[in-house]
Formats: sequence, structure tokens, C-alpha cells
Amino acid sequence: MEVRENLCENLAAVNAVLREHLDKANEVNLALREGVEKLMVDWMRAQEELELKEGEWHNERERFVRAEGRANEAFWIYTCKLLPPKLWDTALGVRHSG
Repeated sequence: MEVRENLCENLAAVNAVLREHLDKANEVNLALREGVEKLMVDWMRAQEELELKEGEWHNERERFVRAEGRANEAFWIYTCKLLPPKLWDTALGVRHSG
């Protein structure tokens, strides 16, 4: 009988520890879920901003080419190439992954 009582007490203690771990895991899970939701909102906002900037860039390019003639289109392309390739890779990666 005493062995059973000890076993029950031990199981109750293990159960209490497991419940504490489960509660902590649920707290962490909630925090992670909230973090992911915030990242998604930030990502969508950044993507919208990128699309807006890309549209502005294309409009500016078209105005420049129209105002200055096709001869300056090569200048525009050259100017764009002055930007670091990593910047363009990042921008294109964001644009095409969404």
C-alpha cells in the first residue's frame, strides 16, 4: 500500500511539472504567433511600399525618356546600374517572392 501511495505522489509531482511546462510552452507559442503576425503585417506594408516606389521609379523613367528623348534612355539605364547589385537583387527578390 505504501508503495502505491509513493507512486501516486511521484506521478502527481511529475504531472504538476508537466503541466507547468505545458503552460510555459503555450505562453511561448502565443508570443511566437503574435510575432509572426506582426512580421506578416510589416512584410505586407514593406511590399506595398516597394510596389509604390517601383511605380514611381517607372513613371520618373518614362517622364525622363519622354522629356529628353530616347538617346538618354541609355543614360538612365547606366544610372540605374550604379546602384549596388545587392540592392537590386534584394528588391527583385522581394518583388517576385510575394
